[in-house]
Amino acid sequence: LSRVSSYKTHPAKILYDEGVKITLNSDDIMLFDAKVSDEYRHLYHTGLFSAVELNAIRITGLSV
Repeated sequence: LSRVSSYKTHPAKILYDEGVKITLNSDDIMLFDAKVSDEYRHLYHTGLFSAVELNAIRITGLSV
């Protein structure tokens, strides 16, 4: 929705580093053409989150 200029500047990392439990989700796939797996890949490839951090986020998403 263009609320953040790039994945690299997304506040999710700040929240995560402060101990806030976050999850990753996608929105309307027909409109935005992005699956949850795409979101994980974007956050990993931009260097915002490590694979270990993304796995912890994935586990959080499965447990809430």
